[in-house]
Amino acid sequence: MRNLFLFCLIILIGHRVNAQDIEKLLTGRDYWYEEQNERYQTILQKKETDLVLSAAEEQWFSEFHDSLKDYFSKLSDVEKEEYFVNKDEWNAEKAGVIIDKDETRTLSDESESLDVLETNAKGIQPGKKYLMYNGIYGFLYGMGLIAIVQPEDEATALALPLISTSLGLLWPVLNSKRYENITYNSVLLARHGKFMGSFHGVAIGLTIFGIENSYSTQGIVGLGILGSLAGAETGYQLGQKKDWTEGRVATYKHYGVLIPVLNFFTLAATRVDNPRVYGATTLLSGAAGYWVADKVVNHFENTRGDMLALSSFTALSAIFTIGFVDFESTTDLFVPLVGTLAGTIAGQSILKNKKLSVKEGWRVNYITGAGLIFGLGVAVIAGGESHAPYLILPAVGGGLGWYAMMHSALKNRNLTSAYNSENWGFLSVDFTPENYYFNKSTWKMQSETFNAGLPVMGLKFNF
Repeated sequence: MRNLFLFCLIILIGHRVNAQDIEKLLTGRDYWYEEQNERYQTILQKKETDLVLSAAEEQWFSEFHDSLKDYFSKLSDVEKEEYFVNKDEWNAEKAGVIIDKDETRTLSDESESLDVLETNAKGIQPGKKYLMYNGIYGFLYGMGLIAIVQPEDEATALALPLISTSLGLLWPVLNSKRYENITYNSVLLARHGKFMGSFHGVAIGLTIFGIENSYSTQGIVGLGILGSLAGAETGYQLGQKKDWTEGRVATYKHYGVLIPVLNFFTLAATRVDNPRVYGATTLLSGAAGYWVADKVVNHFENTRGDMLALSSFTALSAIFTIGFVDFESTTDLFVPLVGTLAGTIAGQSILKNKKLSVKEGWRVNYITGAGLIFGLGVAVIAGGESHAPYLILPAVGGGLGWYAMMHSALKNRNLTSAYNSENWGFLSVDFTPENYYFNKSTWKMQSETFNAGLPVMGLKFNF
């Protein structure tokens, strides 16, 4: 009974998190993003040039324009001033023109949040976060060199990761000309290439050497380092040469990781113990992941914000389904495997045509994380020896946070029309506990007449 009460408490709190609770997160930059709506700008240009609009265009423009005014009225005075002060600069950034307000500043809102790019007299250069990632990978390469070289003295073992870390930090600085006007996609793809390239390199090593002796380990680690370096360079070049949107890049990153992970758990569930099979299928699933991503890109046209929200939705699906598994057999791994895949498919459908901005995507993930932690706290209070509450309740809490933030984002952008036939798959929850007491009093007054009463909780799934 106590668990049921706690679950209802989570539902109630999640229901009360609405647009008004999150209005304080709205910024002048967000409002500017909404003004850049492609259809709105197209119709606005038509009106400015006195072109005749269709009745549908007139109606849509009027509704969207009213929603913009409502959005602006919700901004604080500070954010309104921020909008007016920076509007021209943001417009210039969108057009690809850099305004030198300071000697050094970040290029865009996205790079401000990650601090990976900076602009200065030499143009666009890697920022502090980019250098930090290089240092981390340099340290990991040094640790890998220890496994390959196997130095006998401690001094050499200590020196290798320190030297490789310093080289990782210095490389972009010493080769600054190479990184002039580096694109944001290059940063994202290079970082993804370093991460996945290491796994692909290890997979090649497993396929070739197996794990038969120490020489196999040295070969696998060596190929892992080479794969990481090759992946970073490939990602960098793709980012520089391909005119891809950040949403497309994020889609490749998501499915490029997801499919190999699903492959790994499939092999574990079927009790495959041959390392060469793991290596070969990891390579194949990596290629399959990018192939799937290419198909998804052509069908959904995700933004980077969409993919941020999809990643958290996929993680919640995995956590939720793991809570129902006892792991008495390796075949139980199929449950979270199917749940994770189903979560990605459902999340992708829910997010279709939502076009979340990067900030909206991060906010969805932030509130999701907060809800997950809240659910974990409730699970700790509820107690129990089973692992199920410690996974299911956090997933439910995170899911309510995800839903609340998505609902807020869509409402504030005049996209509550997501509840229509073109945007199926959106869940709405209405929890009204006061109806219980109303129904109870009504039943006493009408004891001889059957009356179903008012609903205490309603669920609606549009499709």
